[in-house]
Amino acid sequence: MKSQLKSLKSWLDDSEGGNSFLTNYETATWEDDDLHSYVCLEPPSAKGDPFTKWLLNSAVRAFDRVLGRYIGCGVVVDDQTGDRSYSSDGVNRASNIIAAAVASALPVLAIYVLNGISSVERRIGATAGFTVAFAVLMGYFSSATRAEMIAATATFAAIEVVFIGTAISAGSAGDQSTNVSINGTLCSNGTTVG
Repeated sequence: MKSQLKSLKSWLDDSEGGNSFLTNYETATWEDDDLHSYVCLEPPSAKGDPFTKWLLNSAVRAFDRVLGRYIGCGVVVDDQTGDRSYSSDGVNRASNIIAAAVASALPVLAIYVLNGISSVERRIGATAGFTVAFAVLMGYFSSATRAEMIAATATFAAIEVVFIGTAISAGSAGDQSTNVSINGTLCSNGTTVG
């Protein structure tokens, strides 16, 4: 909202924009920098997550300057300045796609990395790192409450712990030779009795 107010003030003062058309007491209408002084009919993703807000407020503006206006994205709202409006639905859709990609990649990445680490201590350290990364990304990519973030992070950590426990059991089972008794015949690991 602050950037929108700044853009409006710039347009009002611009000779090719509003050209200071407000007169007398009207000129004070947009002077207050306190956003609570204004009413917005459609607040931009007020309930959205921090990532979507960042996309709406910063990334879309950068996209427009670098590429969007040259390939005809968005709707032109001012022919003189070339200012464009982008659909918040499209931005929300892009945000959801990116969040889904990150959400599906992080557990797979964690398992891949943990699988390549042989030391239990290093696996536990990597688990701590992945758990912190998960919590930070959850806070950035979602509008979940603290309780929901804590529950999801605990679940993610529990899955990693199960993976570590399974990997440790499999590793210790492979290191020891196992003797099995079948029909009274003692067989070592890998030998079949027919």
